Amino acid sequence: MSSNSQNLAAVFAEACGTKLVDEGEQERLAAALSHALIEARDRYNTVHVEDEDFARYLGERMKETEGDAAAISARATSDLYLACACVAGDTNALAALDAHVLGNLPAAMGRLKLGSAAIDEAIQRARTKLLVGTEGRGKIIDFSGTGDLRGWVKVIAIRDALRTARKQQREVSLSDELSAALPASALDPDLAYQKRLYKAEFKASFEAAVDELSARERSLLRQSIVYHSTVDQVATIYQVHRATAARWVAKAREQLANKTRAHLRTRLSLSEDQFESIVRLIESQMDLSMERLLATQADDELVHKPGDDE
Repeated sequence: MSSNSQNLAAVFAEACGTKLVDEGEQERLAAALSHALIEARDRYNTVHVEDEDFARYLGERMKETEGDAAAISARATSDLYLACACVAGDTNALAALDAHVLGNLPAAMGRLKLGSAAIDEAIQRARTKLLVGTEGRGKIIDFSGTGDLRGWVKVIAIRDALRTARKQQREVSLSDELSAALPASALDPDLAYQKRLYKAEFKASFEAAVDELSARERSLLRQSIVYHSTVDQVATIYQVHRATAARWVAKAREQLANKTRAHLRTRLSLSEDQFESIVRLIESQMDLSMERLLATQADDELVHKPGDDE
Protein backbone atom coordinates (compact mmCIF):
# COMPACT_ATOMS: atom_id res chain seq x y z
CA MET A 1 0.00 0.00 0.00
CA SER A 2 1.40 3.39 -1.00
CA SER A 3 2.20 6.07 1.55
CA ASN A 4 -0.48 8.28 -0.02
CA SER A 5 -3.11 5.59 0.50
CA GLN A 6 -1.99 5.10 4.08
CA ASN A 7 -2.22 8.82 4.66
CA LEU A 8 -5.74 8.99 3.17
CA ALA A 9 -6.93 6.27 5.53
CA ALA A 10 -5.34 8.02 8.49
CA VAL A 11 -6.89 11.40 7.61
CA PHE A 12 -10.33 9.84 7.22
CA ALA A 13 -10.05 7.84 10.45
CA GLU A 14 -9.02 10.90 12.44
CA ALA A 15 -11.89 13.00 11.07
CA CYS A 16 -14.37 10.17 11.61
CA GLY A 17 -13.11 9.22 15.05
CA THR A 18 -12.31 5.65 13.96
CA LYS A 19 -9.36 3.70 15.31
CA LEU A 20 -7.43 1.68 12.75
CA VAL A 21 -7.00 -1.67 14.46
CA ASP A 22 -4.77 -3.46 11.98
CA GLU A 23 -3.06 -3.05 8.63
CA GLY A 24 -5.73 -5.06 6.82
CA GLU A 25 -8.43 -2.68 7.95
CA GLN A 26 -6.27 0.26 6.91
CA GLU A 27 -5.82 -1.23 3.44
CA ARG A 28 -9.54 -1.83 2.97
CA LEU A 29 -10.29 1.72 4.09
CA ALA A 30 -7.67 3.17 1.74
CA ALA A 31 -9.03 1.11 -1.16
CA ALA A 32 -12.59 2.31 -0.51
CA LEU A 33 -11.43 5.93 -0.41
CA SER A 34 -9.43 5.57 -3.62
CA HIS A 35 -12.39 3.94 -5.36
CA ALA A 36 -14.68 6.75 -4.17
CA LEU A 37 -12.30 9.35 -5.57
CA ILE A 38 -12.10 7.59 -8.95
CA GLU A 39 -15.89 7.36 -9.22
CA ALA A 40 -16.41 10.98 -8.17
CA ARG A 41 -13.88 12.33 -10.66
CA ASP A 42 -15.38 10.23 -13.41
CA ARG A 43 -18.89 11.52 -12.67
CA TYR A 44 -17.94 15.16 -12.06
CA ASN A 45 -14.93 15.39 -14.34
CA THR A 46 -14.70 19.19 -14.26
CA VAL A 47 -14.50 19.31 -10.45
CA HIS A 48 -11.33 18.78 -8.46
CA VAL A 49 -10.88 18.21 -4.73
CA GLU A 50 -7.55 17.26 -3.17
CA ASP A 51 -7.43 13.65 -1.96
CA GLU A 52 -6.84 14.51 1.70
CA ASP A 53 -9.44 17.28 1.70
CA PHE A 54 -12.06 14.81 0.45
CA ALA A 55 -11.01 12.12 2.94
CA ARG A 56 -11.31 14.63 5.78
CA TYR A 57 -14.66 16.01 4.55
CA LEU A 58 -16.09 12.50 4.18
CA GLY A 59 -14.83 11.47 7.61
CA GLU A 60 -16.41 14.49 9.29
CA ARG A 61 -19.80 13.47 7.85
CA MET A 62 -19.43 9.89 8.98
CA LYS A 63 -18.79 10.50 12.65
CA GLU A 64 -20.62 8.16 15.00
CA THR A 65 -20.68 5.45 12.29
CA GLU A 66 -18.60 2.32 11.86
CA GLY A 67 -16.30 4.33 9.63
CA ASP A 68 -15.14 1.27 7.71
CA ALA A 69 -14.91 0.43 4.01
CA ALA A 70 -18.46 -0.92 3.90
CA ALA A 71 -19.84 2.26 5.45
CA ILE A 72 -18.04 4.36 2.85
CA SER A 73 -19.45 2.25 0.01
CA ALA A 74 -22.98 2.82 1.35
CA ARG A 75 -22.66 6.61 1.08
CA ALA A 76 -23.25 8.78 -1.98
CA THR A 77 -19.54 9.59 -2.09
CA SER A 78 -19.58 11.19 -5.54
CA ASP A 79 -22.24 13.65 -4.40
CA LEU A 80 -20.25 14.31 -1.23
CA TYR A 81 -17.23 15.04 -3.42
CA LEU A 82 -19.30 17.64 -5.30
CA ALA A 83 -20.64 19.07 -2.03
CA CYS A 84 -17.11 19.36 -0.66
CA ALA A 85 -16.04 21.38 -3.70
CA CYS A 86 -19.16 23.58 -3.46
CA VAL A 87 -18.43 24.35 0.19
CA ALA A 88 -14.92 25.39 -0.88
CA GLY A 89 -16.47 27.77 -3.43
CA ASP A 90 -15.07 26.03 -6.52
CA THR A 91 -16.68 27.64 -9.58
CA ASN A 92 -16.66 24.39 -11.58
CA ALA A 93 -18.43 22.65 -8.72
CA LEU A 94 -21.10 25.35 -8.56
CA ALA A 95 -21.66 24.97 -12.31
CA ALA A 96 -21.92 21.19 -11.88
CA LEU A 97 -24.44 21.66 -9.07
CA ASP A 98 -26.58 23.81 -11.37
CA ALA A 99 -26.31 21.36 -14.26
CA HIS A 100 -26.69 18.01 -12.48
CA VAL A 101 -28.83 18.83 -9.45
CA LEU A 102 -30.71 22.13 -9.61
CA GLY A 103 -31.25 21.73 -13.35
CA ASN A 104 -33.44 18.68 -12.69
CA LEU A 105 -35.78 20.47 -10.29
CA PRO A 106 -38.20 22.06 -12.81
CA ALA A 107 -39.23 18.64 -14.11
CA ALA A 108 -39.32 17.12 -10.63
CA MET A 109 -41.47 19.94 -9.28
CA GLY A 110 -43.69 20.38 -12.33
CA ARG A 111 -46.29 18.00 -10.93
CA LEU A 112 -46.97 20.35 -8.02
CA LYS A 113 -48.85 22.64 -10.41
CA LEU A 114 -47.59 25.79 -8.73
CA GLY A 115 -46.76 27.55 -11.98
CA SER A 116 -43.38 28.00 -13.65
CA ALA A 117 -42.71 31.36 -11.98
CA ALA A 118 -43.32 29.96 -8.49
CA ILE A 119 -41.11 26.94 -9.25
CA ASP A 120 -38.31 29.12 -10.62
CA GLU A 121 -38.43 31.26 -7.48
CA ALA A 122 -38.37 28.17 -5.28
CA ILE A 123 -35.30 26.85 -7.12
CA GLN A 124 -33.49 30.15 -6.70
CA ARG A 125 -34.32 30.17 -3.00
CA ALA A 126 -33.08 26.58 -2.74
CA ARG A 127 -29.80 27.54 -4.43
CA THR A 128 -29.34 30.45 -2.04
CA LYS A 129 -30.14 28.25 0.94
CA LEU A 130 -27.68 25.60 -0.23
CA LEU A 131 -24.78 27.90 -0.97
CA VAL A 132 -25.30 30.93 1.26
CA GLY A 133 -27.76 30.03 3.98
CA THR A 134 -27.79 32.10 7.13
CA GLU A 135 -24.67 33.90 8.28
CA GLY A 136 -22.75 32.58 5.28
CA ARG A 137 -23.26 28.90 6.16
CA GLY A 138 -24.84 27.14 3.21
CA LYS A 139 -27.08 24.17 3.96
CA ILE A 140 -25.16 21.94 1.55
CA ILE A 141 -22.58 21.49 4.29
CA ASP A 142 -25.21 19.42 6.14
CA PHE A 143 -25.53 16.91 3.30
CA SER A 144 -24.17 13.64 4.69
CA GLY A 145 -24.59 11.38 1.66
CA THR A 146 -27.01 8.88 3.19
CA GLY A 147 -29.11 9.46 0.07
CA ASP A 148 -28.39 11.06 -3.29
CA LEU A 149 -27.95 14.82 -3.55
CA ARG A 150 -30.72 15.27 -6.13
CA GLY A 151 -33.37 13.79 -3.83
CA TRP A 152 -32.08 15.72 -0.82
CA VAL A 153 -32.20 19.05 -2.68
CA LYS A 154 -35.61 18.23 -4.19
CA VAL A 155 -37.12 17.85 -0.72
CA ILE A 156 -35.69 21.23 0.31
CA ALA A 157 -37.10 22.92 -2.80
CA ILE A 158 -40.53 21.27 -2.55
CA ARG A 159 -40.92 22.18 1.11
CA ASP A 160 -39.96 25.76 0.38
CA ALA A 161 -42.32 26.00 -2.59
CA LEU A 162 -45.28 24.60 -0.67
CA ARG A 163 -44.57 26.73 2.39
CA THR A 164 -44.46 29.85 0.23
CA ALA A 165 -47.65 28.84 -1.59
CA ARG A 166 -49.40 28.41 1.74
CA LYS A 167 -48.41 31.91 2.84
CA GLN A 168 -49.73 33.34 -0.39
CA GLN A 169 -53.09 31.63 -0.18
CA ARG A 170 -55.86 34.17 -0.30
CA GLU A 171 -57.74 34.26 2.98
CA VAL A 172 -61.37 34.00 1.97
CA SER A 173 -64.14 33.99 4.53
CA LEU A 174 -65.76 30.61 4.97
CA SER A 175 -69.03 32.37 5.62
CA ASP A 176 -69.01 33.89 2.14
CA GLU A 177 -68.39 30.51 0.51
CA LEU A 178 -71.09 28.71 2.45
CA SER A 179 -73.45 31.55 1.73
CA ALA A 180 -73.07 30.81 -1.97
CA ALA A 181 -73.66 27.11 -1.33
CA LEU A 182 -76.89 27.51 0.65
CA PRO A 183 -80.23 28.47 -0.98
CA ALA A 184 -81.01 32.14 -1.47
CA SER A 185 -82.74 33.58 1.57
CA ALA A 186 -85.12 35.56 -0.64
CA LEU A 187 -86.86 32.32 -1.60
CA ASP A 188 -87.58 31.34 2.01
CA PRO A 189 -87.34 33.85 4.90
CA ASP A 190 -86.68 30.98 7.34
CA LEU A 191 -83.48 30.10 5.50
CA ALA A 192 -81.94 33.47 6.33
CA TYR A 193 -81.67 32.38 9.95
CA GLN A 194 -80.57 28.87 8.97
CA LYS A 195 -77.78 30.19 6.79
CA ARG A 196 -76.38 32.36 9.56
CA LEU A 197 -76.68 29.57 12.12
CA TYR A 198 -75.35 26.67 10.06
CA LYS A 199 -72.44 28.60 8.60
CA ALA A 200 -71.19 29.46 12.07
CA GLU A 201 -71.83 25.98 13.42
CA PHE A 202 -70.19 24.25 10.48
CA LYS A 203 -67.12 26.48 10.72
CA ALA A 204 -66.75 25.76 14.42
CA SER A 205 -67.31 22.03 13.88
CA PHE A 206 -64.82 21.89 11.03
CA GLU A 207 -62.11 23.75 12.93
CA ALA A 208 -62.61 21.47 15.94
CA ALA A 209 -62.26 18.44 13.66
CA VAL A 210 -59.06 19.78 12.07
CA ASP A 211 -57.57 20.33 15.52
CA GLU A 212 -58.19 16.68 16.34
CA LEU A 213 -56.31 15.42 13.29
CA SER A 214 -52.66 14.41 13.52
CA ALA A 215 -50.00 16.68 12.04
CA ARG A 216 -49.48 14.23 9.18
CA GLU A 217 -53.21 14.05 8.41
CA ARG A 218 -53.40 17.85 8.20
CA SER A 219 -50.35 17.89 5.96
CA LEU A 220 -51.79 15.19 3.68
CA LEU A 221 -55.08 17.08 3.35
CA ARG A 222 -53.21 20.27 2.42
CA GLN A 223 -51.37 18.39 -0.32
CA SER A 224 -54.61 16.89 -1.63
CA ILE A 225 -57.09 19.74 -1.15
CA VAL A 226 -55.13 22.99 -0.99
CA TYR A 227 -52.37 22.21 -3.49
CA HIS A 228 -54.39 19.69 -5.56
CA SER A 229 -51.50 17.19 -5.57
CA THR A 230 -52.10 13.84 -7.25
CA VAL A 231 -51.54 10.56 -5.42
CA ASP A 232 -48.25 10.14 -7.31
CA GLN A 233 -47.11 13.59 -6.19
CA VAL A 234 -47.99 12.87 -2.56
CA ALA A 235 -46.13 9.57 -2.82
CA THR A 236 -43.07 11.39 -4.16
CA ILE A 237 -43.14 13.99 -1.39
CA TYR A 238 -43.45 11.36 1.35
CA GLN A 239 -41.18 8.82 -0.40
CA VAL A 240 -43.75 6.02 -0.12
CA HIS A 241 -45.56 3.76 -2.58
CA ARG A 242 -48.52 5.40 -4.34
CA ALA A 243 -50.89 2.84 -2.80
CA THR A 244 -49.74 3.89 0.65
CA ALA A 245 -50.16 7.56 -0.23
CA ALA A 246 -53.67 6.93 -1.57
CA ARG A 247 -54.61 5.06 1.60
CA TRP A 248 -53.26 7.83 3.83
CA VAL A 249 -55.15 10.57 1.96
CA ALA A 250 -58.41 8.60 1.90
CA LYS A 251 -58.15 7.89 5.61
CA ALA A 252 -57.41 11.55 6.42
CA ARG A 253 -60.42 12.71 4.39
CA GLU A 254 -62.65 10.15 6.08
CA GLN A 255 -61.41 11.16 9.51
CA LEU A 256 -62.04 14.84 8.83
CA ALA A 257 -65.53 14.25 7.41
CA ASN A 258 -66.56 11.97 10.28
CA LYS A 259 -65.21 14.28 12.96
CA THR A 260 -66.86 17.33 11.37
CA ARG A 261 -70.23 15.58 11.18
CA ALA A 262 -69.92 14.39 14.77
CA HIS A 263 -69.19 17.90 16.06
CA LEU A 264 -71.94 19.41 13.92
CA ARG A 265 -74.41 16.77 15.06
CA THR A 266 -73.87 17.66 18.73
CA ARG A 267 -74.28 21.36 17.98
CA LEU A 268 -77.58 21.16 16.09
CA SER A 269 -80.85 20.14 17.73
CA LEU A 270 -82.37 18.62 14.63
CA SER A 271 -84.02 15.39 13.64
CA GLU A 272 -81.93 12.96 11.61
CA ASP A 273 -83.76 13.91 8.40
CA GLN A 274 -83.26 17.63 9.06
CA PHE A 275 -79.60 17.10 9.91
CA GLU A 276 -78.92 15.13 6.72
CA SER A 277 -80.71 17.81 4.71
CA ILE A 278 -78.46 20.52 6.14
CA VAL A 279 -75.34 18.43 5.50
CA ARG A 280 -76.36 17.99 1.86
CA LEU A 281 -76.69 21.76 1.51
CA ILE A 282 -73.04 22.27 2.35
CA GLU A 283 -71.48 19.12 0.85
CA SER A 284 -71.20 20.64 -2.63
CA GLN A 285 -68.83 23.26 -1.24
CA MET A 286 -67.11 21.03 1.32
CA ASP A 287 -63.77 20.74 -0.52
CA LEU A 288 -63.71 24.47 -1.25
CA SER A 289 -64.38 25.23 2.39
CA MET A 290 -61.73 22.73 3.49
CA GLU A 291 -59.26 24.28 1.08
CA ARG A 292 -59.66 27.75 2.58
CA LEU A 293 -59.61 26.62 6.19
CA LEU A 294 -56.67 24.26 5.76
CA ALA A 295 -54.73 26.95 3.90
CA THR A 296 -55.03 29.28 6.88
CA GLN A 297 -54.37 26.64 9.57
CA ALA A 298 -50.83 27.03 10.89
CA ASP A 299 -48.46 24.08 10.93
CA ASP A 300 -44.78 24.09 11.81
CA GLU A 301 -43.99 21.55 9.12
CA LEU A 302 -45.70 21.01 5.78
CA VAL A 303 -44.20 17.62 5.11
CA HIS A 304 -43.79 14.88 7.68
CA LYS A 305 -41.62 11.82 7.36
CA PRO A 306 -43.27 8.47 6.84
CA GLY A 307 -44.03 7.09 10.27
CA ASP A 308 -44.69 10.45 11.91
CA ASP A 309 -47.89 10.51 13.91
CA GLU A 310 -48.72 6.88 13.10
